[in-house]
Amino acid sequence: MEVVVTDANIFIDLCKTMAAEAFFSLPVKIHTTRYIIDELISVAPQMCQFIDENLLIIKDFDEDEYENLLTFSFENSDTNLSLPDCSALFYAMENGFKLLTGDMKLRKRSEKYGVDVSGVLWVFDKISEYGVLSPEVLKEKLILLKKINKRLPFDEIDKRINKL
Repeated sequence: MEVVVTDANIFIDLCKTMAAEAFFSLPVKIHTTRYIIDELISVAPQMCQFIDENLLIIKDFDEDEYENLLTFSFENSDTNLSLPDCSALFYAMENGFKLLTGDMKLRKRSEKYGVDVSGVLWVFDKISEYGVLSPEVLKEKLILLKKINKRLPFDEIDKRINKL
């Protein structure tokens, strides 16, 4: 089963489009870090449900891992990535997991390290592939996604909408 490490902005988009439950229904193991959760919980408290149901695995770094994370963050200070962003990249990189993010700086740095990285459209593609939501409902959520996140590639969203 594929394992993904998810950044906060993916969870936020999924919560705002009411697609988080569909995401957690996929045959994918979903991980994030304590730093991402600490950043996320005030803007998307519904994520607690998935933690309580053991559907979202939280990585807590031990003392040695934390020191390595700080070193990694320092080595990448030229990117202005936050510690939560670095924690997601570091965790994905160290374990060979896919990283899900909508942050272009994080995406570019991930690619530099050879980390498999995708965005929220990957999630919607998987929801479609596994038939978790009907095409009509999925189309509505993609239309809503365009309204709430102006930084996404609208042409790619439109391709998916037209295909549905």
